[in-house]
Amino acid sequence: MTKAMQAIIMVLVVGVMCQAVVHAEEVGQPVRFSVSADVQATDNRDAVANGEEENVDLYVRPRLDLVHETGNSRLDLYYVPAYRYRSEPGDTQDESTWQHDFGAKGFRDISQRTRVRLHEHFLLTDDPAIEEGGTILRGDQSYIQNILEGGLNYDLLKYSNVDLSVQNRIKRYDDDPVAVRSDEDITTARADHRHQINQTLRSLVSVGYSMFAYDSGANLERDFNSVIGSVGLENTFSVNTLGSLAVGWQTRDYDDEALDADGLPYVRASLEGLLGADLRVGGVVGHGARDADAYPFVSQEYSEVRAYAAAALTPKVSLRVSGTYRVSTYDEDDVPSGATAADFSAVAQARIAAGETSGDEITLVGDIQLSVALTERAALTIGHRLEDIDSDVGQSFTKNTSRVGGSLSF
Repeated sequence: MTKAMQAIIMVLVVGVMCQAVVHAEEVGQPVRFSVSADVQATDNRDAVANGEEENVDLYVRPRLDLVHETGNSRLDLYYVPAYRYRSEPGDTQDESTWQHDFGAKGFRDISQRTRVRLHEHFLLTDDPAIEEGGTILRGDQSYIQNILEGGLNYDLLKYSNVDLSVQNRIKRYDDDPVAVRSDEDITTARADHRHQINQTLRSLVSVGYSMFAYDSGANLERDFNSVIGSVGLENTFSVNTLGSLAVGWQTRDYDDEALDADGLPYVRASLEGLLGADLRVGGVVGHGARDADAYPFVSQEYSEVRAYAAAALTPKVSLRVSGTYRVSTYDEDDVPSGATAADFSAVAQARIAAGETSGDEITLVGDIQLSVALTERAALTIGHRLEDIDSDVGQSFTKNTSRVGGSLSF
């Protein structure tokens, strides 16, 4: 049986499952089922600088959503197993594979003043990509990513509120040589205090502590801790428009005793809202430090701009455009003391030979998608994504991916 036939049979099986799920709905516990299929064509399958390979991927994604809601709590669950068929698999890639995406969000009002939440997101895939925040994921390698976050929101007084959150993010690659370079754990604790100054304006005081831990298999000490303290303002410009500005200081403290602790300014500004009834826009401008995408550097200093716009062109046609532009600076002072020239990328090794270890990396991601509602339950999407990395210290590449797909809900 060919892989294409397997995909067709998968769609038929999904249709049978839909009927079972629809009949399984209970009052107070809605069950929703949908299925989508899309084709993605790319000119750079593995996100590499040279030897680019074209490829076409076929995805079939059944999706199950469960929602349970009471007067003071809500639980949202979803699970998306994805069957992928690849037209031109690489030497270490499978022609077909299953991927998994699971998420859960729970909310509960403990009292009139106290609210708690718990979020979980698990992903098993091998798709090379650049995430919304700009993190570069290694291509052509299977990995697991899991994000677990818990939070508590409490009204101190009539006009004051405190929000506490803890998040743990892990990333694990199957291939050992890649895992040594790219596995990581990030644990963050954060506290935000907001005080209502007037009807539209709030003050904001934030403190965050993050621990970054990498795989130590290469005997390089790359772990570090970071503290961010900031003050700012949030303003409600209209019922549907919110803006914020936070400025402060961020520190970096390295486990490698040969690296000196340092600090840098932290800035984050955001704006999101409606411009008319049919256009929503949003954007974030930020500066600070975070984990490194380029090995063997410990961390990076970045400045970035992220923005999106979503427009309802007609009652059935919508358009969404988004983009990320980031400049990352990697400094030789952020290289572990045990690193040698062989630990760096080929591009970085050439710079090291010329006496230059520091360098910049420019990340550009653009995405556009047109969605058409064919019926109340069926939709068609067409989109294109551009990813471009220009790096002095790591892999540079340009990747274009076009996609067309459809979805059906039951």
